Amino acid sequence: MQSFRLKNDSVLLLVTADIVDMYMSITKHFVLSTVDEYLLARVEKHPLGTQNRKAAEAFRSTCMQLAIFLLENFFIYTLAGDD
Repeated sequence: MQSFRLKNDSVLLLVTADIVDMYMSITKHFVLSTVDEYLLARVEKHPLGTQNRKAAEAFRSTCMQLAIFLLENFFIYTLAGDD
């Protein structure tokens, strides 16, 4: 995982994984619970009622909805070579 601080004090998190070898053994439940565990920890690090916590909760909600959609529809893209 990499994180990048943006000019407006936002942080961009880049999470990548090489799933070629483990593709057959992962499930939607595992992926969603892993992502949600990370996002929940991000929410809980902020004190209750703060703007940062509300923003983290909104991000978690949006991110989980998108993750569910992507896993349900399983988008795949490939990079074409110079052939």
